[in-house]
Order: sequence, then C-alpha cells, then structure tokens
Amino acid sequence: MLKLFKSILIGLGIGAVTWITALEARGQEIPEVPSDQYIPADKQMKPTNCWPVMYVLEGIQAQGLNVLWQAQNKDDQWQNNQVLFTDNTNNWVLLELNDTVACVLGSGDGFFLLNNVYKPGEKEL
Repeated sequence: MLKLFKSILIGLGIGAVTWITALEARGQEIPEVPSDQYIPADKQMKPTNCWPVMYVLEGIQAQGLNVLWQAQNKDDQWQNNQVLFTDNTNNWVLLELNDTVACVLGSGDGFFLLNNVYKPGEKEL
C-alpha cells in the first residue's frame, strides 16, 4: 500500500511540474526560423534488421524484457508503433513495428533515464 501511495505522489508531482511548465511557456511565443536560416533534413537510410512481428515479440518475452514506453506514429501512411523494452539489468531494445513486421532500431546493456539507472519497479527516478 505504501508503494502505491508513493507512486501516486510521484505521478502527481511530475504532472504538476509539467502543468506549471506548460502554463509558463504558454505566455511565451516561439520565434519562427527565418527562411534564410532554415536547414532541410538530411534523410538517411539506416540499415535495420526486421523479422515477422510474432517472432520478435516471442524473443523479447523469452529474454524477460518488459515494455517501458510505447508511442504510435500517426504522421504518415505507415502507422508504426515504437516500443522501448527494458529489464532489471538495464538491457534495452527499441523496436518499430506494425501488424506484420518488427524492426530493431537499437539495443544495448546500459539504459539511463534522467541520468539515473532505471530498473522496472523502482519508483524514484
């Protein structure tokens, strides 16, 4: 029960900071970049390894990795999800996936969140 209470307090604190920051920023105008200073994106073709989605998810599950963060891309026709998996030893895998294919965007063995080592279940960041 104490852990639940701590989690709620941390969540409320993060929400309050985010809300206050948004209120402060609301009064400030974001300056436009002059057209003569605009730099177009340099599109890259990064090689990625992709497999059938169920094959990848079974491998993730076998390694004991859990979802830490997930987002959906709605800006283009692909409608892919980006999912970050971690475990208790700071291993991580970042996937981009849809209904049929999962591609590994990156992986490693040292995951840090806000300059602190993150382990699932820890409430203090």
